[in-house]
Amino acid sequence: MTRQRALHVIWRKLLLIISGLIVLSVSTVYSGGNTAVIALTFLMGNIGSYVGIHRNLADLSDRDLVEMSGS
Repeated sequence: MTRQRALHVIWRKLLLIISGLIVLSVSTVYSGGNTAVIALTFLMGNIGSYVGIHRNLADLSDRDLVEMSGS
């Protein structure tokens, strides 16, 4: 597997996860109640870690990317 292919697989998995978290958080906010602040805090933390992971992918070796894409 090439570096580009491994990056594509990782980005697709990360996008799927963050999309699911966004849907979950937005549905929690719209359902009302006292959990809206917790849901938004959770969502912002996950977006921050998503950006952090993307920034760190450039520093990984090809072998590390291939192994990560398989996990």
